[in-house]
Amino acid sequence: MNQSPSETDCPLVSVIVRTHGRRGNLLRECLHSIVSQDYRPLEINIVEDGGRHSSTIVHEFKNIHGIVVNYLSLSPSGRCVAGNAGLAAAKGSWINFLDDDDQFLPGHVRLLVEHIRLRPELKGVYGLSLQVPTDIHSLAPLSYSESSATKTPTEPFSRWRLWRETPFPIQACLFDRKLFEQYGGLDPALDNLEDWHLWMRYFSNEPIGCIEEVTSKFRVPTDPILLTERQKSHHKYRRIIEEKQREIPVTVLGSEFEEVAKEVFRKNLSSKILAIADDPSNANWAIHSMLGVIRAARWVQRMFHRLVGRSDPHIIQLLRDISNGTPDDAYTMPLADVLSLLPELQSRHKFADLRILQLLFRCLGRKQN
Repeated sequence: MNQSPSETDCPLVSVIVRTHGRRGNLLRECLHSIVSQDYRPLEINIVEDGGRHSSTIVHEFKNIHGIVVNYLSLSPSGRCVAGNAGLAAAKGSWINFLDDDDQFLPGHVRLLVEHIRLRPELKGVYGLSLQVPTDIHSLAPLSYSESSATKTPTEPFSRWRLWRETPFPIQACLFDRKLFEQYGGLDPALDNLEDWHLWMRYFSNEPIGCIEEVTSKFRVPTDPILLTERQKSHHKYRRIIEEKQREIPVTVLGSEFEEVAKEVFRKNLSSKILAIADDPSNANWAIHSMLGVIRAARWVQRMFHRLVGRSDPHIIQLLRDISNGTPDDAYTMPLADVLSLLPELQSRHKFADLRILQLLFRCLGRKQN
């Protein structure tokens, strides 16, 4: 490796590995993927949630040049408490999670650190990942079969996507330790989707970058029973996290609202209507095109009246303020306020969440000013 010894060029990266139960052979594969990285210095904080089953495995990875390995054993406390213990013990200026059944691919740490060097304003960076459906037949001896992997995420990062779903898996992201110091760690009340909640708090107002290379992989079960249980757990904790969005302050520019409104509303219009909207002077104004425009306008009007009839007056006033403001105006509000328009429409219509925002800038500013 051709690296400068300075902390700026080669910052200490801490990797937090959560494990539990008798999963030593999975953990061994995970740790091999870390020590095989072509980057130094590294710190590995292995946190076992309940018991000391992994202590022998951990000992195999001691005394590797440029890598410090720490082992913490906790009484059964839950995955978030285990993660927070690893965060508190981390000495690195940059941190990455890696659970015991997931793996880094070669170059993961180096590539992410290199991106940070190129863009020092970033507080985090993530790579693409492989989602690998895995059927684990036995943990000891370790035996499993893997199905075809899919690459994720398939969409670029945006704060609007972050607020609706987990934008990337937990092991994909390298983040600045200062985010933990400023915003705290994982929420112990969550036993699932804790990474989504963490990323919302970290990156709703802080810059993050992406490299378009696959640098890690994570497993998902193939067993239908396990998949059903996983989906039920996701649904349960999604509802809890949506309540917690009230506690997350965000700052949004008027221009961001406008851009998202245009983007998502366009997805609901036909290519002929979009062609007219993009270049009305050269459009062939056939009667069906005119009727299409009229139908779209009527849809917007119906959605507007439905929205006004069901929304909190506070939210309506906030959105009137936005619609009457300039693109450079900044609005700081709880994340829940930004998203509070959505549930009624989301449950009754096929349209994606943010399509409703289009009407805010076409209609709301004209109503009761």
